[in-house]
Amino acid sequence: MHRSLLKWFKEHQTGNIEGAINYYEAHVQSFPNDINGWQLLGIGYGQLEMLDSALTAFQRGLNIEPKNITLHNNIGHVYTKLNQYDLSEEHFNIVLSIQPGHLGVLKNLGLLHYKQKQFVTAEAYFAKALSVSEQNEDLLHNLGLSQFNQKKLKPATRSFLDVLNLNPLNQAVLINLGECYLQQSLYDDAVTYFKKALIIEPSFRIHHGLGCAYLGNDESDKALVSFNKAYELEPFNFENCHNLASVYFHQQKLGEALQCWFQCLQMNPKCEQTLYNIGVCYQYKNKFEDASSYFHKVLMLNPNHGDTLHNLGTLALKQNKPNDAIAFYERALTLMPDNVQVQFLLAALKQSEQADFTQCPKAYVSQLFDDYASTYDDHLTQVLKYSGHEKLSELIQDVLEPKKEQWHHTVDLGCGTGLAATYIKPWSKILTGVDCSKNMITIANKTACYDSFIEGFIPDIQWPEKVDLFFIADCLPYIGDLTQVIEQMSSVLNQNGVIACSIENTSDSTETYCLSVSGRFKHNRDYLIDLMAQYNCLLSKHEKTNIRYEQHQPVQNELFIFQKI
Repeated sequence: MHRSLLKWFKEHQTGNIEGAINYYEAHVQSFPNDINGWQLLGIGYGQLEMLDSALTAFQRGLNIEPKNITLHNNIGHVYTKLNQYDLSEEHFNIVLSIQPGHLGVLKNLGLLHYKQKQFVTAEAYFAKALSVSEQNEDLLHNLGLSQFNQKKLKPATRSFLDVLNLNPLNQAVLINLGECYLQQSLYDDAVTYFKKALIIEPSFRIHHGLGCAYLGNDESDKALVSFNKAYELEPFNFENCHNLASVYFHQQKLGEALQCWFQCLQMNPKCEQTLYNIGVCYQYKNKFEDASSYFHKVLMLNPNHGDTLHNLGTLALKQNKPNDAIAFYERALTLMPDNVQVQFLLAALKQSEQADFTQCPKAYVSQLFDDYASTYDDHLTQVLKYSGHEKLSELIQDVLEPKKEQWHHTVDLGCGTGLAATYIKPWSKILTGVDCSKNMITIANKTACYDSFIEGFIPDIQWPEKVDLFFIADCLPYIGDLTQVIEQMSSVLNQNGVIACSIENTSDSTETYCLSVSGRFKHNRDYLIDLMAQYNCLLSKHEKTNIRYEQHQPVQNELFIFQKI
């Protein structure tokens, strides 16, 4: 290299780029065949983002020495910055034709294809580069990223772990490894690596990733903390806002959930899912007009949104508009012909095709009460004026006069939020609550009356031990054919054990049971008494009463006490 050129190259390295360029320009004027001058000039232009000038300088050098691999490599870099990827690849391949194992160019080709989301080709180049330099931290990381973006999660995991063997404190790799485990549903491993990354320096990606991992492990409280920390760092990240809202929603913190989803709506006013979620949230809060408004906004964007039509039908039912409900359910059924819940509700409303339903669909009952849980007690006692748990307990007291802890094991079937617990717990050494709704059980557990819970649909439960009292208030209306349920209860009921239950009476004395327009089953008194007798459970007492109202009208109920002989 020319002595004066070397002097300005050192000046260039200190950061005096413009001064160096001025000298290089003068130098190539004096020495137009000095390839080093053109190369340094091109580098200087490139550093100042004067890309066209850089290309001109590099090309002048290439005219002097057409097979100069450094110049071809530099030209490839410039074309990459100009997003002229074909030209960039052309020059990188010229280098490889001259020097097939050129590590830098193999890496550059990998990065070039990665930038274009051509992850298969990128992976191949990074793998080839690693055959030249096996213990290269950067290449291993890029290989892992290429594999990760192809959903090749196990190979990506191995690549990221190989990086950590070289550098255990590579935070970017720790985060990528956490996300890799997250996508494999290996939530504990994801938490481990996100926490290691967090020790180095907090970031949005780490807190958000931790939130997702905790959510995967059903640790919603921890997830909430992590999503909130992510929110502090990036308050307008759509995915994090959505996740935060979802956690609040599942914790029945509907106000907080709405606030987050409204923020999501600000970021994307036409997001179907957000509009739908807001509608569902208002539906849970019994704000029917608001819910309907947002569901109709969903339909404006997507008239064939089946879940929205389903929910609009449910809203119409709650507002005592059965014809509207039928219309929405029929539209929903054309889009979701296999949806058993919609089939069931239409059968109830239209009083047709009932033969196929001997019980309410499991998914219908569990969703109904999951949705209902947060407002259940107020709605049940104030709107429906429900008193089944109280009246059935009074009948037991009047007929059997139970003493403290008279029964070893009592089962509260359809325990709901635990309204009956304070009445029946004093008679029971062990009280088990049974419900198909996880949200109901969560609330019932707060009464501190139950010793254990079983989550499941009553006809499907396999009872683990003997029972002395089955308490079943307003639960049998969700089952039409009671044969299986009574058989199962009788098989675990101790001698002299008690089944205390309520039914809604059918007005037709010839029917055993029927599905009413409310979506609940009514039963014939004689059907129940005869069926119980078949399983050695004899009637001790029955009493006509009403324990709830529907559409402000009393429902005719009957209470029973049976004892096993």
